[in-house]
Amino acid sequence: MTPVIDMRKSEIVRRGIELGAPLGLTWSCYQYEDAACGACDSCRLRLRAFAEAGEADSIPYRVQIGR
Repeated sequence: MTPVIDMRKSEIVRRGIELGAPLGLTWSCYQYEDAACGACDSCRLRLRAFAEAGEADSIPYRVQIGR
């Protein structure tokens, strides 16, 4: 099953928040493990999804691009 395959990333963020999912425990960055880089494509997509959902992303970022 792929329940989120047709959803935009911002919709997934909203749904996760509605369900009380611990989104602060999820990770998208491929560069670092202690703090997300904030600049790679994966980080930028994640940050944009949270911004479009009107929510702050609680994970630490090294660079504050687009926040």
